[in-house]
Amino acid sequence: MAIVIVHTIMACKKEEDKNAFGKKVMLYLNQSTQIGNESNLNFKLKKVSDSRCRQDMICIWEGYASADIQITNAGTVITSLEICTGGCTAVNKQTQQTFTVNNKSYSVLLNDVNNEDPARVYAVVTVTPK
Repeated sequence: MAIVIVHTIMACKKEEDKNAFGKKVMLYLNQSTQIGNESNLNFKLKKVSDSRCRQDMICIWEGYASADIQITNAGTVITSLEICTGGCTAVNKQTQQTFTVNNKSYSVLLNDVNNEDPARVYAVVTVTPK
């Protein structure tokens, strides 16, 4: 009996840590994801654009990928951010953005996007308290 309880507690802890601040988190298109164990912050991927050069191609420049992300706190929209990865400086886009809610600042970094499968479009972000 004690083994089952310990296993359940460990499984819950592992699930909570998956979307912790400072860790890479997958955001799926039009799905809300809570980030931070003790927060009401939810992140929704609204759009992905990807013009990066594919691995099997020869390109003049690397291209870039961007994600539009809507952030809510307790159901209220706080802000929307567009963040970029790849050749962002060439198109004057930011790779990381900061927002503030309840006098706390957070940084959002775009690590990667994937839109090859229209049924599973996602972005990988890292959210860090400042």
